[in-house]
Amino acid sequence: GEGMPIIFVPGWAFSLDAFDKQVEYFKKDYRVICIDPRAHGRSTVTALGYDHISHAQDIVNLIRHLGLKEMVLVGWSFGAYETWAVVRLMGLEGIRGIFNIDMPPRALVDDESTEWHETTLEAFKDTMQSIRSQEDFLLSIDASAEILYTGDYNEDDVRFLRDNSRTPYHIALATYATGITSDFRPEAQLADACPTCHTEFMIAEHWADLGKPYMEKLCPNTKIHVLGGHLAFRQYHETFNALFEEFLKKC
Repeated sequence: GEGMPIIFVPGWAFSLDAFDKQVEYFKKDYRVICIDPRAHGRSTVTALGYDHISHAQDIVNLIRHLGLKEMVLVGWSFGAYETWAVVRLMGLEGIRGIFNIDMPPRALVDDESTEWHETTLEAFKDTMQSIRSQEDFLLSIDASAEILYTGDYNEDDVRFLRDNSRTPYHIALATYATGITSDFRPEAQLADACPTCHTEFMIAEHWADLGKPYMEKLCPNTKIHVLGGHLAFRQYHETFNALFEEFLKKC
């Protein structure tokens, strides 16, 4: 489509197809660009570069290749680390807005009772040690359905998760490890304080009691939404698209 570019970045091991409901809705008024990071979806499996800074450098290279001067960035899950990493690499010039979805800026924290976090150190170690094959990886994706979706979901919904998780398991683990040990709080705060970059954020219901006050304190200028599960933007796409459309009007 034509109009202001929107760059969508999917989460861990998922493809750009996760955003199909947004592409269909927003392509009439905006230039919608979806990215499959390295070894995700249809992208090439390369020898190196399976960390979020390298993924972000690929996005920066694409921005420069396409000659984009103004844009909006949307990152879901670990994709949020890649939009914040774009800020780390190129600053905020030309970024009109950032809408990140359901990922704490730091995954491992010092105080789990007060700080929103992705996982614990013990759970992280368990994940790294328990996934030893592609089937192990896909079984872990199957098990995540209960946090990705809320309410009723069916076999087709679980199949969608498997079909979208095409990353080789050893690469998925490398990307997971670099994500869990990342800290993008400075970039989240930098975007929050920028008068020319409008920021909003969405948190899943299951950890909103901790996540919402944490993000409100960290990023006081950022509007926080609470909706569904980790994949709420797809499961409840009509609700998400409506609030995202309002966000775009402010960018």
